[in-house]
Amino acid sequence: MADSAAVSVKNARSFEEVWPILQVECINKLIHSLDHEGPRHSQIFTSDDYMRFYTLVFEVCHPNPLVPGIRKMYDQYENTFHDYICSKVLPSLRGKENQDLLKELLKQWTNYRILARWLSRFFFYLDRYFIPKAKLPSLTGTSHLAFYNLVYGEINGQVTDAILSLIHKEREGEQIDRTLVKEILDIYVVMGEDSLKYYKKDFEELMVSATAVFYSRKALDWISNMSYESYMLEVEDRLKQEESRVSSYMRYQTKYKLSEVRSLLSHPIIDIIPAKSVGKCRCVSKSWKDLLYSPEFISKTHQENLILISSSHSLHTIPTAQMDGFSKNIELFPDTSAEIFVGSFNGLVLLTNEEGDKFLVNPTTLQKVRVPNSPLALYRPGSFNMHGFGYDSSSHDYKVVALSYFNTDNEYEPDCADTFVDVYSVRSGVWKRLDSSPYDHAVPDLASGAFVNGAIHWLASSKERGLRSVIAAFDLVREVFDEIPAPSSVDVERFVFHKLVVLGGCLCMVDSIGSDGIDVWIMKEYGLADSWTKFSINGDSGVDVVKPLCYVGDGEVVFLTEEESLVVYDPISETFRDMIVDGVPANILDGGTFVESLVSPVFSNHV
Repeated sequence: MADSAAVSVKNARSFEEVWPILQVECINKLIHSLDHEGPRHSQIFTSDDYMRFYTLVFEVCHPNPLVPGIRKMYDQYENTFHDYICSKVLPSLRGKENQDLLKELLKQWTNYRILARWLSRFFFYLDRYFIPKAKLPSLTGTSHLAFYNLVYGEINGQVTDAILSLIHKEREGEQIDRTLVKEILDIYVVMGEDSLKYYKKDFEELMVSATAVFYSRKALDWISNMSYESYMLEVEDRLKQEESRVSSYMRYQTKYKLSEVRSLLSHPIIDIIPAKSVGKCRCVSKSWKDLLYSPEFISKTHQENLILISSSHSLHTIPTAQMDGFSKNIELFPDTSAEIFVGSFNGLVLLTNEEGDKFLVNPTTLQKVRVPNSPLALYRPGSFNMHGFGYDSSSHDYKVVALSYFNTDNEYEPDCADTFVDVYSVRSGVWKRLDSSPYDHAVPDLASGAFVNGAIHWLASSKERGLRSVIAAFDLVREVFDEIPAPSSVDVERFVFHKLVVLGGCLCMVDSIGSDGIDVWIMKEYGLADSWTKFSINGDSGVDVVKPLCYVGDGEVVFLTEEESLVVYDPISETFRDMIVDGVPANILDGGTFVESLVSPVFSNHV
């Protein structure tokens, strides 16, 4: 009987002859074994069985006059999975919910993969010669696609809900079967041919959304019932738990999606935390420390203060919210004085004088240090210098930038037209020289740079023909110059003569050279040319303003005037009023704003 069957198989050539044999002796046997033995019975077929079934497929598919049988073989291979899913898999899943559904799904998937693995071996000839030429899914891909379309097409919503329910329970403190969750999530990846397309679409997106809802509710409860430090510690603990979930049963890429949870949980508290609690909260963890030192936090939560330099070189500070209040005096080093406000960030202020001395000061803590002069500094008085101060967010370093160029009438380098760029790292205490600036910085007003959005800005001229005016932005991270668009209506040949400052955290350009009055331009959205807005001061006002310092009240602006006085301008009523602060001299040389912080200016061995 066996010899007769062997002969008949050996002589089989057409699909119609071979398929019934494969159906009965291969496919039905395999399905029967899975039904009764389960996945533990791995030795369903012998090596002789394997060679026999492979040969049957080969004899139908090998190039000969019966080649049309190849496509029939592939189609029936695909139908086998459809039939199995509809007769075995789906009936076993219907009616089940939650964890019972997941366990049954895992059982059926395990059996299904055994079926697919055996059949892909027997039909391997199709993968080698027919499928690549026909541009069809591989044998494995065909089985995965069938499972996804038929099984997940019907129960995907239930599966996702069951997984999210388990994750929710774990977040609430219950123990769950993490292994089960991992094996169910792995199905998405396997069905996607080791890509994450199904995992992301059918699980990750929904999980991230559910996570946002969960923690939004938790944040409201925690803020109502916890101290600021306790809230932060709770957030740290929860984030560690989320990292554990990712490493235990999710794909590692999901951690980048869940990183948004930190932002979600951070915003509620940074909007309400008082300044007096910031110091303690910065000690909770490194991540909270970084956040509470970030420009976003500083600008959002800290009130601006004015620092003013009088004509007698005394320093005074006052909160902008108390313009009619009292000032505080600041003493620098003996036999030194400040004349120029360079810039500020996160509570640190850089001041200079005409002799080139530089001082880094925290007006809140009254700490101060001298910034050493660069060993590469140009000779004085045969050169010109401008400075800028800002923060490098990539290295968490404060930096001083010095632009210098020779006077063309100097006796040292009469033919040198370069503008040298030197950068000082406050953290390391080291100066370095970069490539010369691509712009011409020989301007009438040796103004300090305006630090906005990670870059220090100066007005300069292009070295191209025409010498058009530009806003040159020195990026403190990349340490290169970029160009920022100017207002479209300003004279491109003349705005180099304007003044560039920071007003309310925005880049601000002041045009005071016209006879009709003064235009004050403000870039509301950094880098966008269309975001420049303007208010104008009538030339008949009788007040010659030179520099806006800050906002006060309901949109009013504090200005420094040509007469070295302080005035407040109301753009709505177009009127001025004098600003007099108790303890501040009448004549003011320069000024700027800063925010309160506990940041120390002492990072290295300053002179």
